[in-house]
Amino acid sequence: MAWTSLADRLHSLPLIICGPILRRVESNNVSVWIALRNDSDVMLTIHDQYDFELVSTGWIKPIQLGVNLFIVTITAEVIDNSFILEPDKIYTYNLLFESISSFSINNLVYSSGELRDDWISGGIDKIAYVSKNFDLPSFCLPTSDINNLRILHGSCRKPHGQGFDALSIVDVLILRDAENPIKRPQQLFLTGDQIYADDVADLLMYFIMDANKVLIGNFENIMMDGNQITDYFKPGVGERGKVAENANLTAGTDVMKNHLMRFGEYSCMYLFIWSNILWQIPDEINFPEIDSILNDEELNSENWYLINFESTLPEVRRSLANISCYMIFDDHDVTDDWNLNKIWCKNVYGNEQGKRIITNALLAYSLYQDWGNRPKTYSIEGQALAEVFKEIKLNGINNFDNIDNYDIFYALLNIRIISEDDVEMGNSGTLCSIWYYYINWENHQLLVLDTRTTRAWPNDEFDGCSELISENNLIKQVESWAINWASQNVKLTFVISPSPVFGVPFIENILDVVHIYSNIFDYSPNNEYLDKESWSAQNKAVLSLLAKLQRSNRNVNNIGIGRFVLLSGDVHYGFSNRSEIWSNKFFGQVTNEKLQTVLIQLNSSSFKNQEIKTKILHNIGYGPNFIFNPPQIIIRGYSSDEFTSLVIGKIIGIKENMMVEIPWNFIGDHIEVIENLYRKLILIPDWAMLMNYFIEDNSQFSKNREKDITNTNYENFKKEISTGILDIESFNNLEHDIYSHWSGGKEIVGKNNLGEVLLNGELMKMRNLLIIGCGGKKIH
Repeated sequence: MAWTSLADRLHSLPLIICGPILRRVESNNVSVWIALRNDSDVMLTIHDQYDFELVSTGWIKPIQLGVNLFIVTITAEVIDNSFILEPDKIYTYNLLFESISSFSINNLVYSSGELRDDWISGGIDKIAYVSKNFDLPSFCLPTSDINNLRILHGSCRKPHGQGFDALSIVDVLILRDAENPIKRPQQLFLTGDQIYADDVADLLMYFIMDANKVLIGNFENIMMDGNQITDYFKPGVGERGKVAENANLTAGTDVMKNHLMRFGEYSCMYLFIWSNILWQIPDEINFPEIDSILNDEELNSENWYLINFESTLPEVRRSLANISCYMIFDDHDVTDDWNLNKIWCKNVYGNEQGKRIITNALLAYSLYQDWGNRPKTYSIEGQALAEVFKEIKLNGINNFDNIDNYDIFYALLNIRIISEDDVEMGNSGTLCSIWYYYINWENHQLLVLDTRTTRAWPNDEFDGCSELISENNLIKQVESWAINWASQNVKLTFVISPSPVFGVPFIENILDVVHIYSNIFDYSPNNEYLDKESWSAQNKAVLSLLAKLQRSNRNVNNIGIGRFVLLSGDVHYGFSNRSEIWSNKFFGQVTNEKLQTVLIQLNSSSFKNQEIKTKILHNIGYGPNFIFNPPQIIIRGYSSDEFTSLVIGKIIGIKENMMVEIPWNFIGDHIEVIENLYRKLILIPDWAMLMNYFIEDNSQFSKNREKDITNTNYENFKKEISTGILDIESFNNLEHDIYSHWSGGKEIVGKNNLGEVLLNGELMKMRNLLIIGCGGKKIH
């Protein structure tokens, strides 16, 4: 089969070219995102699984992004407020197209346009679990018993990354328990890097540029040195990499050869990573323009991983239609190192190409990801994103072909030049967009942090490390959330931070050493070894985040009951830890207030981006056993003002051949201390934290971890996953720890994986243990 342009295939494609993707689901509303190739009014209906009773409905007209591309997030509201969607039940949904006037809601009779086989291509089983007696996509709310809560999470999905796409495992898990709302996975949290805009395979870039011509229909005017760049494309050798460098982007010359730039390119990337409809993989890759380059051994390997990615997209598409998904960006959704530090922001936002590319990425993110997170935001008059929405609706594709329109987008998305006087990012106007959000359900809450566009630079250094969220924005993101749910009596809070709040000590110690030496021998503001994008790079910011979470998490009686699960990804390897915080006066508190908090951090490995370094970590775990066995950290701290001096203990030393004790002084607004043989506390700390990293405790798991996937295994996996007979035990043997009950975080997982949250009450219990100590002695 020879490859043909999308222009010659478009007429034969179904109406729905991407989706449906089930997004925000609450007791009184359900949202679904879809992309269409023709304009059509859309209606969404929600039904009880058993009696097919209509429980909610909604309709909307799609937004036109191109001559052949229309997208919509449609929300169905409950018809009768006395009849809401309930947990522990399964619901189905239907999509209807054509004219709204032809729908007859009362009798559930539709003159035309139901979700038919020809609208989705290949049969309803492409988006519904027909083998489990579902003739429509289905879903369930989070279970009423928090002990049965089942949440999936993950990040970092690069189509040509090594290994197979672990996101396809979601389909297996839903299929196994599709008819059981108690056991079925109920929510999917995607914690960053849904796309890799800065690192696109040559073959996929070719497909995207072809789709951009057909679906968008115009070519956005990207300029370099006063001249419009051409659209002629040869992978890795064209003008695209030069434009990326000229825009001061920092992903690296080799990687940026195929960097996404135009809005249409970002838009088409989402269509290719969520659905197989637009793909066409020929029997032989033979493109006249690039054939000679694709013979390169490295690029052939890249194509092999890309083709494997495409082969599991049907499973990915079906799973996303049947589980509610919540998303947040990280850097690769826009560009690598996005807002790394002050000098990065100054260089990129002070550059016309750089500013334009970042804006295109955020516009695409808002329509493809954020719209489903917070659908009501896009319809509230005066909200920044609603104004963005209005601009695109009014001017359509002309928005992206006229540079004058971008001034509006720059203002609404807070894209501005950074000066030496700036100490933080964040909203500079009343209409500027915000990206964090929070949702409440019956037993748990979700707080999603924006760690990319609200950063701070506390050291007044252009090349220094950034605080991932400034103090002002922490107040907005955490405390505004706390006020919103103060009346709720929930049991558990999920907090999504794309970057892990706590890193692995062994790895962070190595990075600290590398950071020091890179300063000495190879200093550059954008040196990859200086990429200290973690909470730990600014300990004060970590304490501020923990303090605000701890002080905010109270029940209706205003008693601190902090129980948090921190979900993150970013670093491409998975690990987990448990922290307990006791405080009389934690960081930033003015008065004494006894609080206790338990935090479980679950960091996922990549969906599809395992690397040599993560494979090494996969095998060595937390590091040499004589250093960390098991990894445990006890930190004690004090809160004071900036100028007060405290004597917190004594330091033991040798002077003139005699043992002496000198005061252990502390000056500053916060301190973290760790006792040892030579430093003893005499002043009771204001707060203390005990952190334990989970250790692998099953030898069979180690044996499974050593297995590598082969092409034969991969084909067997595909065969079994398509027939729905795959069981978890054979899955482990097939692809090491891709999914098992150990993959919840018993040690470092460096292979592609899907994270899962299954609650264990023992992990969340607060132990009656006082570790703050007095006079160097621990009190139990």
